[in-house]
Amino acid sequence: MAFKFVHSADWQIGKPFARFPGDVQSQLREARLGAIDRMAEIAKGFGASDVLVGGDIYDSDGMSDLTLRQPLEVMAGHARIKWHLLPGNHDPMRAGGIWDRVESVGRPENVHVYQDARPVEIADGVMLLPAPLRGRTTSDDPTVWMDDVVTPVGATRIGLAHGSIGRYGTDDHASVPLDPNRAKLANLDYLALGDDHGMKKINAHTWYSGTPEPDGWRQNDPGHVLCVEAACGREPVVHAERTGIFAWGEFEAGVDSDGSIVGITDQIATLPATMRNCLVRLTLRGSVSLAAGQNLDRYIDRLSAQVRNLDANREGVRRLAGPDDIAVLGEGTELHKVGMRLMRKIDRANISPEDAEVALIALNELIARNEEHAA
Repeated sequence: MAFKFVHSADWQIGKPFARFPGDVQSQLREARLGAIDRMAEIAKGFGASDVLVGGDIYDSDGMSDLTLRQPLEVMAGHARIKWHLLPGNHDPMRAGGIWDRVESVGRPENVHVYQDARPVEIADGVMLLPAPLRGRTTSDDPTVWMDDVVTPVGATRIGLAHGSIGRYGTDDHASVPLDPNRAKLANLDYLALGDDHGMKKINAHTWYSGTPEPDGWRQNDPGHVLCVEAACGREPVVHAERTGIFAWGEFEAGVDSDGSIVGITDQIATLPATMRNCLVRLTLRGSVSLAAGQNLDRYIDRLSAQVRNLDANREGVRRLAGPDDIAVLGEGTELHKVGMRLMRKIDRANISPEDAEVALIALNELIARNEEHAA
């Protein structure tokens, strides 16, 4: 009979997300805890009693006691699920480290942490071969030992490891190198991997699950867990279930003459989340008049309110002052003369970007004050 389980990795509980405002940081950290609940429900619906987590459960050793306890309490709340946790390179197994702290605060009975590289029977006829890490980096493949492990005849062999297959055997050295042929060399029925935060199939018997909640701009298919049916000598059956709440997207877009951003809503709609749960990094380019530039600012303000977080880089947008912009100052007036001088300064070929920006700000302020006075 096939053994059913859920494969996850790279929770990185406690990740600070320091680039974002405080409220967004809190929401992203909370979503990572919520992903544990979501994968437990997926496991129950799949008919699985085991969740295998391929390392980096915590983001670092330096978690507060509260952050340390939170995922333990969530896992304890799903008592029918057995959680199999592997120390990764963010949370390695070392004396006085985070896993000693987990034991000191009280590890739930249904949570199993693998300190040693030795086979463990986790279900009838199912042998787990874990490869815990003891530091941030290693030059040795921590899965080599699996090749020589003898398990009972007919047992399903499942490896659990954390490291990089993509750079194995190259000059671009990985922090933790893994041989892409390990499943074949060690006669594994499935090798559950962590470290790459995107879901990836290496071969029929080797998969990265990716992080269950996206945490970066790379579009490498994060935000899933894998539901696996493995049996001795058979190709595993694997399908993905989405757990991610947020989506991260990085885009480039042009600006129309009226100050609107070309196609950005359609681009955001390609992300696997509601617009309200999207974190968007946007690089803009184009040329606009001063009036259209003000429209652009208003457009970005509206977009900021529609998504979870917006980082809009407007350095590629050139704002050009023209006669229509200056006309509002009243032709022939002293204000109009000042505006014309500023406009000519902005358009001067040899002006530095810094001086042009100062003159542009002054011209915008002049026009805005005139409009306020007229109102």
